[in-house]
Amino acid sequence: MEKSKAYRACNIVALALTLFLTACAGDLTLAPSPAPSAGIPPSDALLADNFLRADTSPGILSSAPTGQAYTLYVPSDGAALNLISTVGQIAGDAFVAPEGQTVYATVITSQPIARIGMRFEFASGPGSDVANSVAMAISKDDLYVANMAVHFYVSVDGWNLQTRNNAGAFVAVCGGTFSPPLKTDGTKYDAEVRVISSSAIVSIAGYSETCSDPNAAAAIGPYIFWENAYLRSTTTTVSAISATWAGFAN
Repeated sequence: MEKSKAYRACNIVALALTLFLTACAGDLTLAPSPAPSAGIPPSDALLADNFLRADTSPGILSSAPTGQAYTLYVPSDGAALNLISTVGQIAGDAFVAPEGQTVYATVITSQPIARIGMRFEFASGPGSDVANSVAMAISKDDLYVANMAVHFYVSVDGWNLQTRNNAGAFVAVCGGTFSPPLKTDGTKYDAEVRVISSSAIVSIAGYSETCSDPNAAAAIGPYIFWENAYLRSTTTTVSAISATWAGFAN
């Protein structure tokens, strides 16, 4: 997905490790923390999936234990997801995609979602150009990528929270840089975004930040996705998503 320069909101609610802060609207740099071993996915989530089941064939993710079915898509025209994917699968207890193949795992839930999360990891890739990323989003319609209250993506270098309206430009809400970068040895990290009123609360790699996002609550819906994203055919990293969850902001 499109990248944009990382900006940070001023209201930082917690710092789990040493953070180096600049002035408001500047970049935020943090030392990442690996994921804790328990409590993921949260037991109170509407959708909770840890992929601890049999590997699937390419193009298939079997349903989550909470009953929701996934549909896999590949990028099309940037305004909608409408091309069914023949790649992407469960392998080794995680949602993975072949290097160079961006795949979206979409779900339609029974109610609008205000909380979305994932556990993810990176490994070294064979390329030398750019790192890939993992992403997750909450959308208000079945176009998925045209109207997003939340579009959150993370690479080994940093993270960004964005919104998008009517298939227009991505609007940066907040973001940050990892120093050192995330590990590429299979270390697992957690990320979650909760939309509450005019704020989006981001928890990522051991710290939390509250970002001002006045339009987010009005744009939430029951259409969500997680994404293994590759900007190039050969990248310096490959990714896996080993847990997904979604529900209400509590």
